[in-house]
Amino acid sequence: ATRDSRTKMAEASSPSLTQTLAAMVDHEQVSKIRDTQLRMLQRFEKTNEKLSTFTELSTAKLATATVQFKRHTQLIVEARKDLHNIFRRIRKIKDRLQEDYPEAFAMAQERVENALRQDEDEYNAHLLDDSALHAVIAEADPTAATATTATTVEAGADGPASAAPAAAAAEQLSPPPFSLAAAEGAGDATAVDAPLHRGLDPSVVVVSISEQARVAGEAEAARAKAEVEAAARAKAEEERIAKEKQAEEAARLATEAARIKAEEDARVAKEAEEKAAREREQAEAARVRAEEEARVAAEKAAEAKAKAEEEARIAKEKAEAEAAARAKAEEEARLAKEAEERAAAEAARLKAEEEQRIAKEKAEEEARLAAEAEAARVKAEEEARLAAEAEAARVKA
Repeated sequence: ATRDSRTKMAEASSPSLTQTLAAMVDHEQVSKIRDTQLRMLQRFEKTNEKLSTFTELSTAKLATATVQFKRHTQLIVEARKDLHNIFRRIRKIKDRLQEDYPEAFAMAQERVENALRQDEDEYNAHLLDDSALHAVIAEADPTAATATTATTVEAGADGPASAAPAAAAAEQLSPPPFSLAAAEGAGDATAVDAPLHRGLDPSVVVVSISEQARVAGEAEAARAKAEVEAAARAKAEEERIAKEKQAEEAARLATEAARIKAEEDARVAKEAEEKAAREREQAEAARVRAEEEARVAAEKAAEAKAKAEEEARIAKEKAEAEAAARAKAEEEARLAKEAEERAAAEAARLKAEEEQRIAKEKAEEEARLAAEAEAARVKAEEEARLAAEAEAARVKA
């Protein structure tokens, strides 16, 4: 009796439980969730495409910058080698002149030192005048003083007054002194043939050669500096263009995000209004359709339960089938990889054997050619000996 009563109570309570579960499911909310997920998926796909494009562009720019950097580095290395060669030749010329004309070389060196010292004094005086001018400008406008200082320093570095500091820096960066005896022993084409410029004043020769060498060194250094500055300007221009493109892309993305957000807000507001209207209509019709909806809900709940169980079973079978297919695909991939590795190993072995065979045949061919050459040499010596004997016999006769 107790069991029958419990069964009757369960049967009586099951429709109400089914109705409650069916009423808990909000199909509109489920539809909205699916729409939201679809929009998020579309946004993620667009974002991935943008990131992929940005990555490709960055890779291309990096490759271009790497090539340019290597080319500029090679140019600097070559310029450094040229400067070393120039300074080495200058030192050899100076050493040879000092050996051949010591008195004239000492006089010319003293003149050059006096000229350089005078240029340095003028440059220092020019810097002092500029410092005083900058101090006056700084009292009036600190910003203008800073700009004027930068301009003056650049002009002073490029002007003729910087010859002495440039020469001193070049002398410090130049390689160690070169031995004249070593250069003459090596047979260098740049070695000075003594005596130089016979018939001319030695002091004039020393000053002329030193001046030409100094001008050549300064011209080469200026060319290398101009090339480095041009490369730096090109790199700065590329960086500026890249930054502008990045800024434009960021602004476009921000505008796109603002537009999407505005559309989303408008859509949400519209959906809220539509929901309120539907709720009013549902509240008006709820009283009339309550019993019918309860019956339909019970039937739908039963159908939904059966459908859910069927879908769960199908999903389980599908998952098992996918797992089996994935395992099969992995096994096939592993077998294919092993087959490729075996094929590669076999190809490498065959290639090594073929190379060994070719090397062996080449060695045998070389040995045969060497033997034939040796036989030819012996034959030639024998013929020469017979000819000599015949010649001796003829002379004797």
